[in-house]
Amino acid sequence: MLDLITDNPDSLAWQQARTAEALSAIQAFKGYDKLRRQVFGYGDASARWIPVRAGDRWFQQRRVGDAELPQVTVRDAIDDEPRVLVDFNDFLFQGGRRMSSAWVCPSPDGSVLAYSLTAEGTEVNEVHLVDVVTGRELPDVVPWNVAFAPSWLPDGSGFWCATREITATGVTMSVRRFLLGEPTTEWVAPLPTTLAFPRPEVSKDGHYVAIATGNTEMRIDCLITKDLQVVPFLTGVPGSFRGTIRDDALWALTDNGAPRGRVVRIPLDSSTDIGSWTEVLPESDDTVVDVDVMDDKLVVASLRECSVAIDVLDLPSGQRTVVPLPGKGAAGVQIARVAYPMLPVFERGTGEITFLYSDLTSSPAVYRYVLDEQRLECLDPPAITLDGMTVSYITATSADGNAVPAHVLHRADLDLSRPHPTFLWGYGGFHLSELPSYPNGHAAWVVAGGIYVLAHLRGGSEFGADWWRQGRREHKQNTFNDFYAVAEKLIDLGWTSSDKLAIYGGSNGGLLTAVALTQRPELWAAVVSDVPAVDLLHMEREPLMYAICKDEYGDPLVETERPWLAAIDPLTNAPRTAYPATLVVAGANDPRCPANQARLLADRIATQRTGASPVLLRIHEDQGHGGQGAHAAADRLTEILAFCAYHTGLSVGR
Repeated sequence: MLDLITDNPDSLAWQQARTAEALSAIQAFKGYDKLRRQVFGYGDASARWIPVRAGDRWFQQRRVGDAELPQVTVRDAIDDEPRVLVDFNDFLFQGGRRMSSAWVCPSPDGSVLAYSLTAEGTEVNEVHLVDVVTGRELPDVVPWNVAFAPSWLPDGSGFWCATREITATGVTMSVRRFLLGEPTTEWVAPLPTTLAFPRPEVSKDGHYVAIATGNTEMRIDCLITKDLQVVPFLTGVPGSFRGTIRDDALWALTDNGAPRGRVVRIPLDSSTDIGSWTEVLPESDDTVVDVDVMDDKLVVASLRECSVAIDVLDLPSGQRTVVPLPGKGAAGVQIARVAYPMLPVFERGTGEITFLYSDLTSSPAVYRYVLDEQRLECLDPPAITLDGMTVSYITATSADGNAVPAHVLHRADLDLSRPHPTFLWGYGGFHLSELPSYPNGHAAWVVAGGIYVLAHLRGGSEFGADWWRQGRREHKQNTFNDFYAVAEKLIDLGWTSSDKLAIYGGSNGGLLTAVALTQRPELWAAVVSDVPAVDLLHMEREPLMYAICKDEYGDPLVETERPWLAAIDPLTNAPRTAYPATLVVAGANDPRCPANQARLLADRIATQRTGASPVLLRIHEDQGHGGQGAHAAADRLTEILAFCAYHTGLSVGR
């Protein structure tokens, strides 16, 4: 029997053969080459990065022309001509391996730029330090795999960072300090071993390092003082907490006593005494996703009907000012597509914020808002506006009566009295909110006459902590039921039909579509499961997947939690039946959802199918948890859209 679990010569040969079959089938679809050009063009419009102010300099990434990767530029004023500091395309191939950058982080004074390089999606980050004035690389060597952008000391003399080591026996996350010009030490912050995914955040005055923890429920569980003492924080106090230390207090966004979020001031010396807290912003109908204190103002980013709103609260007077965003859409610093506790919605500057904004009909634009002047300025307008489109916000009813919303995008001239090929996107997990943002290369689907649907499922956090908790662990089936409800609503409306309905999900969404494939195979014409985690009953075999998934889905090594996984595991529960056309996608170097997950799923469905619909496996040899680079991402999406279009009857790329 073929061992598809390990990367042995036989399984890799099988994988390569199956991938070759998939590529041969997909690239033969009529209009493929033109579709590829369209996908790249629409996706290219998303290549926007915000300017980040550090000292008297502005740093910004830009991708020029047909380049695969961006450059990092620097300028002395926001309207100056930029100077290229680092061009990641210079490192595109090293030692025959495709490279990319996971993060870029200038020092507070703008004198040093730190950036990472990683090979082929492995998430092993090599840190580089550049003198901004000369453009030369500093001799300092950071000898660790720094998992996230570091947190600089206020004077720029060094930084704190989270390092990650993955072995066959598990994942080790450590917090370390690095000082420029000094010998590297092996000192590791002596944190409790029970803390998951610890990350350091240096306070603005440099007196404390807050240790943020968690992958979904973010908390601050410890503080490190200037003399490197670890002090417990918020011990025994339930809920999520993240925020800014100012004047010996944590100004925190929390769901403690407020599922949709409230802002409280927590004295550092009495964090466990809830009576000592001061409520700054009470809970409301909005779902608060990001906050910060800037001088005497509180900047608040929230979700209203799954769209981002930004308000500024004057703390002395209590007066609230609404930032006049262009419409109902999405905002973010790194991407304007999702809201997630680890991703800021806006970049903090001196008396100003900057952010990306997009919506379903306009590509990302760069905005700056000056707080005292109450002035919103567009620094870089959208490259594309999709004209002649209709955006709808619909609501379906899930199996337990819960209302499940979805955003729908289609051409305004589409005749909705008959069904159309429809691309239904879902995620619903890990406290991540899917936002109504520009559809990138998916715009080619809509322009061709297809319908694009973004479902807002429980397991996400569009409506706060309760919405998240109702779609995780023993309640995970709610996520899948919500997805089916949206699909059935679209069919009941007459906008689509089962023979014209394609579904897509990546990562946690890959599990979603894999479960949808095995629980409701009759509902779909085409199913794409991208970088899925599916072998839930044996997830402990994969160290990083296990570390990430066990809290969200349940731990197979815990007797009381294993039945939750057994009930939904798509490998265990795949019946012998006629399945729809299925495409399973993965990156060969993905440490989160390894390629063996895709191999196992594709093999299981192919073994259990009774019909003639294809089951294709596509493994990208030089990628990890998604495509890195503009052309790699366009190739990946073109294959997915071509597959879905062919099996739903949509004429694309013609």
